[in-house]
Amino acid sequence: LIAANNIGRLVYLAGLPRAEAFETRLTELGRQFSVAECYRMESIALDPGTVAAFLMRNPPDAVLFYSRQTAANFFQIPQAESLLLQLPKIRLICLSNTVAEAVPTLLSTALEISPMPDEKSLLSLL
Repeated sequence: LIAANNIGRLVYLAGLPRAEAFETRLTELGRQFSVAECYRMESIALDPGTVAAFLMRNPPDAVLFYSRQTAANFFQIPQAESLLLQLPKIRLICLSNTVAEAVPTLLSTALEISPMPDEKSLLSLL
């Protein structure tokens, strides 16, 4: 959308860590932009037993993944993949193709990708 429109200077509200593909593309397009880091992702140590108990006691209808890093972190939780495989109606909804790359192949049938990489499109899949 930015490439197709003559937009002036941009402010990119970003997190940390982040992939730099968006910033690289803006530079390639010759767009002027500033980055405002407005949040930081921090890993937390989760007890695998607690996660397993939660998923089995309160099985979600869907899991939303907004970033590749978040999806990758989720699937590093021991047994997360095998537990989700036990939920045949689970939906794994990703903000973009890049985010979806972090979802294990065995769960590809549960995968849905937002038509546009924005929250409104992501939530429209619910």
